[in-house]
Amino acid sequence: MSAFAKDSPHNKWGIKPLGPNVPPLQWKSAVNKRSLKSNFKSQPVSGKVLLLARDSQPLATLVIPSGENDSIREAAMVLQTMWEKISGAKFPIVMESELATLPKEQVLISLGATLLAQKAGVSAVDLQPEGYRLRTVGNNVFIVGNDDGKGVDVHGTRNGVYALLERHFDCRWLWPGELGEVYSRKSTLVLNPLNEQDEPAVEVRNLRNYYPGEFYPNSRRQPHRQHKAALAQLDRSVEGFVENVIGSGTWFEAMGLGQSFDLQYKHAYGNLWEKYGKKHPEYFALQSDGSRDQSAAPHQARLDVSNDELVKVIAADLIARFEKDPTLASLSISPNDGGRTGFCMCEVCRRFDPPNAPEITLNLGKGHGADKYVSLSDRYVTFYAKIAEIVQKKFPDRKLGAYAYSAYKTPPLYAKLPSNVIVGFVGLGYLSEKDRQSDLQNWDLWTSAASNLMLRPNAFYGGLGYPVLYPHQLGMDIKHCYQTGMMGADFDSLMHNWGGQGLNYYVLAKLLWDPSQDIDALINDYCNAGFGAASPTIQKYFSTLEKLTTQLAQNAVDWEDVSDAVANRSQYRQLRVLTDCFTDSNLDQLQGMLDQAKTQASSDKIILNRIKFLEQAIRYTRAESKPARLFLKMISDKSAGADPANRKQLIKDLQERKTVFQDIYDNHFYSQSLINSMYREWSNEMWQEFGWELPRVD
Repeated sequence: MSAFAKDSPHNKWGIKPLGPNVPPLQWKSAVNKRSLKSNFKSQPVSGKVLLLARDSQPLATLVIPSGENDSIREAAMVLQTMWEKISGAKFPIVMESELATLPKEQVLISLGATLLAQKAGVSAVDLQPEGYRLRTVGNNVFIVGNDDGKGVDVHGTRNGVYALLERHFDCRWLWPGELGEVYSRKSTLVLNPLNEQDEPAVEVRNLRNYYPGEFYPNSRRQPHRQHKAALAQLDRSVEGFVENVIGSGTWFEAMGLGQSFDLQYKHAYGNLWEKYGKKHPEYFALQSDGSRDQSAAPHQARLDVSNDELVKVIAADLIARFEKDPTLASLSISPNDGGRTGFCMCEVCRRFDPPNAPEITLNLGKGHGADKYVSLSDRYVTFYAKIAEIVQKKFPDRKLGAYAYSAYKTPPLYAKLPSNVIVGFVGLGYLSEKDRQSDLQNWDLWTSAASNLMLRPNAFYGGLGYPVLYPHQLGMDIKHCYQTGMMGADFDSLMHNWGGQGLNYYVLAKLLWDPSQDIDALINDYCNAGFGAASPTIQKYFSTLEKLTTQLAQNAVDWEDVSDAVANRSQYRQLRVLTDCFTDSNLDQLQGMLDQAKTQASSDKIILNRIKFLEQAIRYTRAESKPARLFLKMISDKSAGADPANRKQLIKDLQERKTVFQDIYDNHFYSQSLINSMYREWSNEMWQEFGWELPRVD
């Protein structure tokens, strides 16, 4: 039974927005709140050059604080491992309680807040969490980080270790695995006097790891259904996949990714229907048939966000959770994702929807699955604000995370958020310049509605594994968002297409730590470090890929001109655009550049292997595009789809593709993921109608 009377406006379903008649928003560029200025500082310092290793023998000892400290020990092991790779010398790691056993003139590498560092006056407590300080004092080297976060483990000292290796020992991490590690072997290691410090520009710098490798705590999991579906198509085992990806997190660590603030803003109400569906159906979205039943997809239940009792219930739950766990820095108030039922269209909800809000297509329930209506942003911002204001009175220092996404992605026309709400703006992709520009304008307008903004793109899901490259546009967007108030970024997800898209990942990670860095300088350093004498040609290769991607985005297909069979699925639309862009002629041109780079690399085996690594993106694109072009023709033209010769050719092309994909997986694992694109094929039952068998996966 509903708690509302039968004639209550809460029980009156309709499709007319009844909110304030405020004018549409007019875009204007957001105000810059901060400048592009690096936090890195280096001061002149006197002292002697320290000899760390000679003739592959260690002349220094790594010192960590006494007691248990896994983070500092792991940082010491990173330094120990890399110095051994460079010099052949394995440096001992000791706790500082063991210092009395060492020679007095021994060079000491002190990591973390040791007593040794305290006596020397070297500390990182004045730095932001995850920041670090590197300093030499006499015979000692100090690597000290601020390792204190808000509800999360942070690794300032580890960041200091990687910075020391990069700036003073010319190490780079281009992609996961040994081939992506760059360092020069030398039997003697020295370190000049130094006094440096650095801090990350933003608190949250997440590139979600699509593989179950060890980096973020929640990624230490078994492979999920997407992984399993792709592996089944490749005839490869889950166990072998886990073994391959276990070290994928090292690159994330080396790039200084992570967060010092535990921001929670995931979809938050998955258990509400189970908890309240029977006793309080009025908490849930009114449907066109008068019901509020969410049992078809209870974990994606839609809410009646105009219900003030529901607001109180949610706020009380958040307060109780904050009271129970004082370490919680934030909790989520974001709506559930997706759902079979429609958004609530009761009269009270519609009173929040201004008629001049942007028109969108959304699910309004049975018989109205793709109706035109106005954006629901003002409705949801009001919902967020009501909850946040109650919680703020009790916990003014805690934050609540909420999405700007789906039907509530566009900026609100009139509603505003209190200062304790952090909005994760789900936008910015790089396969449609029109959509990108729209998202940038929406970001700018959101800065007037919310004082705390997170950038939360799904950009790396785009491209279906093709070598789409856009480091300059991506870099410019990060700089703009940072200047206009971005407190962090959370990209879902890094798909591990390193051969074709790795430069996107690298530039992004670098800019999230320090957005002031020059994009061209980062690309130049990446190519010089990884490809030596072939660097100019590799830079030309990347530039050509970027131009192709830019053309693709600027010439995005008008989907009204595409057959329904292609237009009705996003994967097929992407395939149409991608195969039109990456023609055989364009691929031949790209391959020619890589062939030239191989000649320039001469006999340098490592560089030749790195070029071969890049080459797999071209192999993938050829193998994928051939059957894709035929498939798109067959689903668009019934006579072509019915032609036995086409069906036979498609099966032949797919068999050849599988052979190429298996070789890439077995011999060039990190160059091309294969996982997400093959999962999408499986979930869409692609190819199957023409005789290609897809495996069953639980």
